[in-house]
Amino acid sequence: MTFNITAAWRRWRSPGVAMRFVRRVHMYLGLVLFPWVLFFGVTGLSFNHPRLRGVTERVAPARQEAWSAADIATRIVGELGKTGDSFTLDPGVVPRFSGTPTLTASAADGGEHVVVVRLDDGLVVVDTRPPKQKRTRPSFAGTKLPLADRSMTALESNMTGLLPSLGLEGTGPLRAHPKSRPEVRFGVRDRDGVLWNAAYDLSSGAVDAQRADAPGARTMEVLADLHTTHRYPVHGGARTYWILFADVTACTLVFWALSGIAMWLQMKGRRAAGVVALSSGLLVAALVMTSTARDNGWLIDR
Repeated sequence: MTFNITAAWRRWRSPGVAMRFVRRVHMYLGLVLFPWVLFFGVTGLSFNHPRLRGVTERVAPARQEAWSAADIATRIVGELGKTGDSFTLDPGVVPRFSGTPTLTASAADGGEHVVVVRLDDGLVVVDTRPPKQKRTRPSFAGTKLPLADRSMTALESNMTGLLPSLGLEGTGPLRAHPKSRPEVRFGVRDRDGVLWNAAYDLSSGAVDAQRADAPGARTMEVLADLHTTHRYPVHGGARTYWILFADVTACTLVFWALSGIAMWLQMKGRRAAGVVALSSGLLVAALVMTSTARDNGWLIDR
């Protein structure tokens, strides 16, 4: 019995064989990545529904009158006219509030009250968040031990001239990003033999620590933190595999979308209904995406 490569290639190229392969990949990817898709779905909901994270929520009067965005805009335009130029309020753009006026206060039990003010109707949304797990800290926690040659300031100095050496122009020297908080993590034992998970902040020079056997954060807090973990770390570690599977899940979602359309096209009796569903989905997505993008980009450089 001989293997005919040409015949095998022809069978593979046939629509039926190709679609069977697509259906199988579609199904088995769903089984392999089931925990990841479930994870991102549940944690994604928790961001928009705080009650899933143990937060109690209620609506109450704001104890102040509702504000009018149109009134504020009119007053501002009037003040601009006093600067020596002439401005008028454009009637084609309806003034509206954007952003979230948020006030916070510590709760008696160690939790936190977060008050979101709805300026346009005089109401507030009050979220009461449960207290975080208390942790035992060592005596040296918070101590600042700056190492002049091992700090973000030293990095700024060492990187002087980097951009010109790469043929890149800059308007000033490189500066540490305000959200960049690199640290050195290590374990340290005290005189009683207690193991502490310690971290040295390379930006501030401060040392912090907690007991290695301290209770962890609440489940939903841990899951939410995992959801927002992104970018491959420069030093490898477990986080690398987490980001890898996040990438695989994202690519799988794209494949599912495309393979779903391919499988629908094979269902001749359902094409008309599919066209209506696909067109409606594309239209709604386009409207929601463009309107949200326009709102987010009102002042593009902020």
